[in-house]
Amino acid sequence: MVRRGHILGALVVGIGVVTSACSSDTGPSAVADSTPFSSPSVATDPAGTTSVTLATTSTTSPPDPTTSSTSTSSTSTTSTSTLPDAVIETRVIGQSVQGRDITAYHLGTPGGRPVLLIGVIHGNEPKGELITRKIRTMPIPPDIDLWVIDSINPDGLAANTRENANGVDLNRNVSWNWNYIPKSDDNDQYSGEAPADQPETQALESFVNEIQPAITIFWHQDANRVSPGGARKEISLRFAEIVGLSTASTPCSAGCTGTATQFVNHAVAGGSAFIVELPGNDEVTEAMVDLHAEATLEVITM
Repeated sequence: MVRRGHILGALVVGIGVVTSACSSDTGPSAVADSTPFSSPSVATDPAGTTSVTLATTSTTSPPDPTTSSTSTSSTSTTSTSTLPDAVIETRVIGQSVQGRDITAYHLGTPGGRPVLLIGVIHGNEPKGELITRKIRTMPIPPDIDLWVIDSINPDGLAANTRENANGVDLNRNVSWNWNYIPKSDDNDQYSGEAPADQPETQALESFVNEIQPAITIFWHQDANRVSPGGARKEISLRFAEIVGLSTASTPCSAGCTGTATQFVNHAVAGGSAFIVELPGNDEVTEAMVDLHAEATLEVITM
């Protein structure tokens, strides 16, 4: 078993963490006696060996950002011999509009209870990625088949935009309960022109259908609450209790249709997908990241 205190320093991240503030940070006041969290740096072990990177690198030129790719095949891309002890496999499950890989990290016990964690779906809500990266360094409970995706929206994360590179809100684009929301200057929740017409959405839906996660958690910002969902709401209620957040539905100014949690709860019989809303960027501390990671590893065993 890997000790948490030793593994974080050796982790090398495949994707850069976005630390710029979200344009609409309205969360409550920061946790007292805590400091903002920064991403871990490249580390060298006592023998002088520098850790290798986790994520694979695409060698193809990015496609035209104005068009959408439809490829959603999942392929194993990294030898387990190059990974930290906690990660047993990485898989590129699809690519973004601009050709960035969408990578799923596999941890835990293959064949155990499938669990999916997604740090970022809205690119200007980046802090959930700190939690998923933290979890990738931690010992996973027995019999949990864990998949971790730091960001399902790498183009939006790179540009610090809610939407993907086509201007589509991926959390209004899934094929279940989709409703057309037009694009406009005062609306950042454009649904796309058809259900799941974006490559990132197609990758997510295909992967969920494949692994059938019993528990799925999506991190958002900055409503500072847990929105319970799925067949076993006691899981999300316990999460909220551990991290000290209230439970309430997350408001959607343009209507909560075509959302990722709705899709997962429809696609997985008996599954429990729910949303965790962090506070604003400046209020997410290292202690908060640690607490959310610990809470996650507790509730996924329920």
